[in-house]
Amino acid sequence: MSRLSRSDRFQTCCRTAGILLLLVAAGSCSNLLGGEPERLYLYRALSEEEIPILFGRLVLEVATNDQITGDWRIDWIEGIDQEANVGPQLGRGVLRGTLLEGYFHLNLNPDHIDNNVLLVGRWGSGDLSGQWGWVGVGGIIIQGTFTLERVRIPH
Repeated sequence: MSRLSRSDRFQTCCRTAGILLLLVAAGSCSNLLGGEPERLYLYRALSEEEIPILFGRLVLEVATNDQITGDWRIDWIEGIDQEANVGPQLGRGVLRGTLLEGYFHLNLNPDHIDNNVLLVGRWGSGDLSGQWGWVGVGGIIIQGTFTLERVRIPH
């Protein structure tokens, strides 16, 4: 019998915790404005060199006016070089964004004027992907790609 690596155990634990979180919050998932219910996603960020570096979860809620709100919790993938520049997308926080012409634009640090991590990608009903970028006053500091794997709970 093969044993799961520490990274695989962490990812399985996060997936299970995310599902439990969604089940506990199920009673309050609908948007009062009539938009979509909350969506839970597993987040994976890759470096510019396409090396997986971060793993976590995002909860997104889309209002009828196409504004997105939610929260996030992200950490390093175990064993990765934690000296890599990823900007302020470690830990936890709130997010805000919008849907525009089929694309989503999320800011993981909406209360900051500078020093933001932005996620941009094509919106859809399933899994999502796109580009992340750490942006400062002078422009993009570093960027990479990401995936958001939608967690679905059977009814």
